[in-house]
Amino acid sequence: MGEVNDTGGIVYSIIQILVLIYFRRGQNHDAQICKHHYHFAFSVAGRSQL
Repeated sequence: MGEVNDTGGIVYSIIQILVLIYFRRGQNHDAQICKHHYHFAFSVAGRSQL
């Protein structure tokens, strides 16, 4: 069961890194799209950790 939690943590950190890259590349239209994907990925990651 520990492996599942570890995988969730890895996915979570990958999402955070991707979000940082997106926000640094361009804070215009892309930022809005990124926010949408960010919230979606967050809900998926939250469900996988439960």
